[in-house]
Amino acid sequence: MGVNKAVSMVESNLHTFMFEADKKEADAGIRNSQSGAVYKIISLKNRTMSFTCNPLKELVREFNDLEDAYRAQQDQLV
Repeated sequence: MGVNKAVSMVESNLHTFMFEADKKEADAGIRNSQSGAVYKIISLKNRTMSFTCNPLKELVREFNDLEDAYRAQQDQLV
C-alpha cells in the first residue's frame, strides 16, 4: 500500500490488532494498492482510518490460537 505517512498497528478489544493511518492517505493508498490484498475499513474517526487486511486477519487468528494454547498450558501447570 502506498502511504506517505506512517501506518501504525494498534491493539483493539474486538479485532485484537488493526492498522491506523491518516484517513486521506490511507484511502488513497488502498485505492492505489497493487498488492492484491483486500482491505476492510473498520472505522473512520475524525482524520484517522482503522482498517485490516486478509494477511493481518490470518496472523491475528494464529496469534489468538497460540495465546489460547499458552493459557491452556499455563492452566495445566498451575
